[in-house]
Amino acid sequence: MSKIVERKRKKLKLNKGELQVVTQLEKAKVKYSFEPHSFTYNVPTTYTPDFKVETKTGPLYIEVKGYHAGMQQWCAKIKHFTQQNPKISFKMVFLDASKKFNKNYKSNLGDWATKNNIEWSDKGKIPSSWLK
Repeated sequence: MSKIVERKRKKLKLNKGELQVVTQLEKAKVKYSFEPHSFTYNVPTTYTPDFKVETKTGPLYIEVKGYHAGMQQWCAKIKHFTQQNPKISFKMVFLDASKKFNKNYKSNLGDWATKNNIEWSDKGKIPSSWLK
């Protein structure tokens, strides 16, 4: 990890997945910002995606997600956000898309994203096509 990326990690308080994405964005030499905007939507709350990447087709917002105990509530929030903001380019980077919400659920994070028409990638990797 470069000293620049390490300083950014400490300054921005990046988690493991976000640090993976920063390293890829730095390597790709694209302009990006971390948690630059909060969006309001009809459920009375706001949502702040992890990254805004400047692409040739306009801004792309990326959320990096591992797994945590409140995943079901978080997924509901993302679903509302994407449904109410269809013009915003939004994609997910999962650390492990095969994770299930809990042992009682058959579907996993990748299945959930696909079902909700959210483009996603796995293993913390950003497809190069997203950065064009």
